[in-house]
Amino acid sequence: MLHHDVAHFCIAPGSRSTPLTSSVAKNKNCSHTVHFDERSLAFYALGYAKASKKPVAIIVTSGTATANLLPAIMEAYESMVPLIILTADRPAELLYCGANQATNQINMFSNFVRCARSFQAIDPFTPMEALQSQVSFAMQVAKDPIGPVHLNFMFREPFVNDLDHDHDLEYSCRPIKKYVNPEKMVPPTQYDPLISKLNASEKTLIICGLDSMDIESFQKVCLLSKRLKAPIFCDILSNHHKMPHQENVIAHGSLLFKTSLLNAEYRPEVVLHFGGSFVSKHLYFFLHANKPSQYVHISPHKKIEDPFNLTSHVFTETTFSFCRSITSRLNETRKDHFLKCWQSAEALAKAAKESVLKIAPENPKHKLSEPWLFQKLSKFDLSKHNVFIANSMPIRDAHDFLHPQKGVYHIYGNRGVSGIDGNLSTVIGIAKASKRKTLAIVGDLTFLHDMTALSLLNKDIPPVTIIVINNNGGCIFRNFPIYKEKNIYEEFFEIPHNLTFSAIKELFNISYSKANSAIDACDAIRDALACATHSIIEIELDASNSTSERAQILDILKLEEAVLC
Repeated sequence: MLHHDVAHFCIAPGSRSTPLTSSVAKNKNCSHTVHFDERSLAFYALGYAKASKKPVAIIVTSGTATANLLPAIMEAYESMVPLIILTADRPAELLYCGANQATNQINMFSNFVRCARSFQAIDPFTPMEALQSQVSFAMQVAKDPIGPVHLNFMFREPFVNDLDHDHDLEYSCRPIKKYVNPEKMVPPTQYDPLISKLNASEKTLIICGLDSMDIESFQKVCLLSKRLKAPIFCDILSNHHKMPHQENVIAHGSLLFKTSLLNAEYRPEVVLHFGGSFVSKHLYFFLHANKPSQYVHISPHKKIEDPFNLTSHVFTETTFSFCRSITSRLNETRKDHFLKCWQSAEALAKAAKESVLKIAPENPKHKLSEPWLFQKLSKFDLSKHNVFIANSMPIRDAHDFLHPQKGVYHIYGNRGVSGIDGNLSTVIGIAKASKRKTLAIVGDLTFLHDMTALSLLNKDIPPVTIIVINNNGGCIFRNFPIYKEKNIYEEFFEIPHNLTFSAIKELFNISYSKANSAIDACDAIRDALACATHSIIEIELDASNSTSERAQILDILKLEEAVLC
């Protein structure tokens, strides 16, 4: 594994996995994390791999221990994260005979891994070169497209290495099979039809999806936007926030897409889509209703990001490479009416948001809400922090209301399959691998779902601050038609838990505070961000306040329709 740039090993204790665990324990070149909860461990590995941008290995024993890895593997598969799953297994003779803890683990993750291999029990006669070759191949397959790999090892008792340690070292030091994949360059002529279309059009919209931007790439996108007079819409997880200057960015686009404001004047003729998917489903609805004549997807990854089948062209390359190749070939003179239309709408959306959320925190009558919280977080200095935003309502409210004035070092989320499980574990893995302070904003159910992860927090992990929005249940369902069915809604969907989290302080020995007012919330967040220890801030609020504020903002925007463009 070390030959394949595996950065870290995450281990859950178990008997059948002794040979794998012992190999890591005895190798001084390995770093590792040990945790008792396999599901949490797998999400921790996911976060570690995201932040380190290197493959991370997970070692577990047989049986249900392997099954607990499935949610994180699904997330890794869809979000293209390199996890190396090393599962211990019973030998073939113990299957289908009632042997304890034995089940069929061969290809058990087949729908969610790039490659799967199962190896019979290793003994002195095992051709190690063949095994090594299979591992090398599996690791290579996992690079294009990037994703998880499952290697299943069947072991017989006793769980000691039948091969002596010197033999083990001999093979670990030998060269492995190397796969060389020269970078493919896009011939300049392949851009010609697109450049002709862009030069003929004055309505180009640039959209930046998941993980599409670093500072250099976004600088290139801004130059492209300036040449095209094109508005830019960036997903909350695109990481454009690394750049302090946001020229031509429609920061409140996620609000605008929810309204009826965007009439035919806003219809793009060409869309340039950089990177992955988008949190905003309303963006997709807008594009589906206003189909551009050309929709160009640019990504280095071979993954379809096209839920409404809009894509006409795909360029498999980086944002930086694409922009560098076409920008200088575009006409410099063109009208800016399309850009100004979007900028006018942006100004209206910003004004509507601020008019509703401008209440001073000192006002004792001010009621806490999720929109207000994210608006307030925008004013803190997060330029040296990781920020993780959990699924359900937090990621949606962050998209609408989090606009960091001083930038953010990196924003993370688990949007592969968008589950609420494993979010805390992912946060801690990110903090550990990045060696950087990390702020997480999660809902109460998300927090409850993954509390065992808090046992991973220790002095070796940079300070983690977790803001828990406690609105007493699954309030996201208030945004769906089922909310009108009052006789079944609360019991079957919102499921209020009536819990508070103060006992966390004693249970996990973590600093805890609770905020019931805007002043308390601001003070707690400010103190936690400056603190050198882990902390949890519980912000208790009534979800009705949040629902009301969101509705007020959208109502204001709809009333302004007549004055646009």
